[in-house]
Amino acid sequence: MLRNRRFAFLASGQFVSALGDGMFPIAVSVKLLDGGQAGSIAGILAARAVGALAGILVAGTFVDRFSRSRVMWVADVARAATVIALIWAVSTDNLLVATICMGLLGLATSFFTPAFRSIIPRIVSAESLQQANALNSAIMQGATIGGPALGGALLVLGSPQTVMWINAASFTFSVVTLLCVHDASDPTPDRRDSVLTTALGGFRAVGEIRWLRVFMVTGVLQMALTVAPWFTFLPIISAENYGSNGPYSACMTAYALGGVCGAFIAGKVTPRLPGVAAIIGPCLFSGILFCLAAGAPVGILIAMHVIAGAGLQFSGVFQTTAIHEQIPDHLMGRVMSLTMLGGALLTPLSYSLLSPLTDMLGSRTVLISGGSISTVVLLLPLFLPDVRHLSEARRTRYDAMGQRARWPASARQDDGRPHDPSDARRGEAVTRDRQGRR
Repeated sequence: MLRNRRFAFLASGQFVSALGDGMFPIAVSVKLLDGGQAGSIAGILAARAVGALAGILVAGTFVDRFSRSRVMWVADVARAATVIALIWAVSTDNLLVATICMGLLGLATSFFTPAFRSIIPRIVSAESLQQANALNSAIMQGATIGGPALGGALLVLGSPQTVMWINAASFTFSVVTLLCVHDASDPTPDRRDSVLTTALGGFRAVGEIRWLRVFMVTGVLQMALTVAPWFTFLPIISAENYGSNGPYSACMTAYALGGVCGAFIAGKVTPRLPGVAAIIGPCLFSGILFCLAAGAPVGILIAMHVIAGAGLQFSGVFQTTAIHEQIPDHLMGRVMSLTMLGGALLTPLSYSLLSPLTDMLGSRTVLISGGSISTVVLLLPLFLPDVRHLSEARRTRYDAMGQRARWPASARQDDGRPHDPSDARRGEAVTRDRQGRR
């Protein structure tokens, strides 16, 4: 995959940028602690999530209206400038400006992420989509491991401001690499239509594909039922049952390492029923909650984190590839934004409900219930054939506004497959890419 010049530039830029992002929260927290502002850490970090949620609602529309590489370029310039402003704010103990900067950083990221996820089909061939998504997933998981570790080492050698400057530089590096990545085609939606009207096209597209609706709903429910208890109880149980924070750090590292392995495996296999593989992977995450509830030995808990991380990334590669293959190019940004929206909305709610539920039922009951209900919710869709195959029984086409229309017989190719204009654009991209390598 790295022989594809544009993908290589894209992947390298995002790896460096993700490393910087991994260092950033640690640096901000340490700087606030050093300045006696410990009580402001949660609020400032939460501002980033609020900004991201606000941006997700409209980001997909802009991603589909403009060049995706340009949207990413502008978002990274904005993120670099925001981090520089944040350095000044935390250095002068201006918490209001720091909070605003964190919100703007989340807003810029909400535009960058769907553009990044949507540009892959424009720069790689259809046959290479699964391998590209697998490699991208592995790279991001690798940065998840390396970012915090590198940030901690740099804090020992330097200062929080130094780490934050490095983060700003990582965004600048990403901007430079994006200058070498160009979209294969122009977006098709009519720019004269309102943002709201265009956004509805994404909802229509998602509404007409049952397997996608199912995975979006079950994914959000799984995050609410398992991720919130995991993040909350893992450090507490690590300190209470194992006597230190060491097992907590080891589990988080093991989870990311498992994700790297799962992504690489997903790039090498082609299951006959990809939907089954995509469902079984997330089910493994419930094992972490069961281990925490049972007070399992630390070795078993760490091993379960490796398995769960591998399962989730393995599943994610097949889901993302199916979206890339079945969603028309001109709707890709809006659909990718919608896949992020549910989690952004429900995750804060699940955290807010966790404390009263724990007081009422106890942590062990919450962990077992969350894992059990999540597993049942994830397994039920296996009775649906289109979910098992990650495909519709009949191919659907959409106009620029997401209106649905069945493929007419005259629109079918010689091999019987429906003709999608986005397929032709992707083919042109592949041809240009091969000519460039020559």
